[in-house]
Amino acid sequence: KRARQMGWARCSCVQLWNQIFFLNTVPVIGYSPAASCPTRLRHAGVDACAGWHHPYPVRRSLPMPPVRTRLPGETVFAVLMLLLSAFLLWAAVDISGLKSYTSAGAYPMAAAATMLVCSLIVVAQTARAQAQPLEPGESAWRAFVRRIAPPVIVSTSLAIAAYMLTLEWLGFVVSSYAFLVVTMRLLGSARWGLNLVVSALVLGAIYLVFQTAFSVVLPAGRLWQGFTA
Repeated sequence: KRARQMGWARCSCVQLWNQIFFLNTVPVIGYSPAASCPTRLRHAGVDACAGWHHPYPVRRSLPMPPVRTRLPGETVFAVLMLLLSAFLLWAAVDISGLKSYTSAGAYPMAAAATMLVCSLIVVAQTARAQAQPLEPGESAWRAFVRRIAPPVIVSTSLAIAAYMLTLEWLGFVVSSYAFLVVTMRLLGSARWGLNLVVSALVLGAIYLVFQTAFSVVLPAGRLWQGFTA
């Protein structure tokens, strides 16, 4: 009687009983213009109206994943990272070639190859992403600086570039120690004493591992060759 009052004239009472009590779910009234039964019961993906039977339960649609958006300048930045990864891999291969897995350039080659693969994935994902609209009154350059290249990223990148340029001239120990102290300060550590101690401990551990375990000859520095001669 209740089904007839609500317009479920074609619904079977036995089907309605089975849907509610045997499946322990309360059906939800739905309407589908494409269905042969204009008013049907929906719950757990099963239609209970007479005249509309599915041999298998219909799956419910899953929530759509969030659409990835592309920030201003992100494509150019991803391509630059790809080129940098390719250059680092070329430089790592030039250290000792592909002679042995335990050579001096084995670890740099593995790290550069991993970076290159990840950069390729990032470039492909960025190219398929939708461009994110700019905020009102904000230029593309300001959005790029705010979202992609904030001051801490730029300053840390410059410190890395300076470390690469001074490594052969100042030597591994001096340039690495200065790099660790400066980057710790750039990344937020304002205690200079702690920065000096932690940098010395980390540098000592790295020096022992590469000098003893891997037998890598670290750059001594051209500046100090006249003093040690």
